[in-house]
Amino acid sequence: MTKEEKVNYWIEVAEKDWRVMEHLFEKGDYPYALFFGHLTIEKLLKKIKEIKGWLLKQLQL
Repeated sequence: MTKEEKVNYWIEVAEKDWRVMEHLFEKGDYPYALFFGHLTIEKLLKKIKEIKGWLLKQLQL
């Protein structure tokens, strides 16, 4: 799996988690909505960090 495929996979998973969070929030299940929101943000931040590290390597900074 290439770096781009990994990033795309985790973005797709994060989007699914976000949809679950929205559904839980609409149903008033706030603790679990918060949990899924946290998962989404964590996954996206990890991918941003990974992409940043890859870019720095490519630019040799």
